[in-house]
Amino acid sequence: MRYANEVIVEELRNDREFLKAHLANAILCLFNRQLPLACIMLRDIVNATIGFPGLAEKFGRTDKGKGLMQMLTEKSNPTSENLFRIIAEIMEHEGLSFSGADIKDAA
Repeated sequence: MRYANEVIVEELRNDREFLKAHLANAILCLFNRQLPLACIMLRDIVNATIGFPGLAEKFGRTDKGKGLMQMLTEKSNPTSENLFRIIAEIMEHEGLSFSGADIKDAA
């Protein structure tokens, strides 16, 4: 039996459009003050892409990503600097760019 996050990570690895949509939704969760959900989503994305050891290397950390992994849990409270650096490292690793945001009137 596989856990749901294992299925999501596999899909993120195999479907680039799903990866881009998942990353966009994680960022949207940050703006909607849904930090726990955003962290879980980013954790799955890291696992599917750069991996925590690779991310730790980019951060200049020697803990093989354990601290970063703990930073992306439901109960963590990472700094905005760390969150946006993680997003930037994922995007660079995957060759993605951010092309702006839709700003709409609140309903």
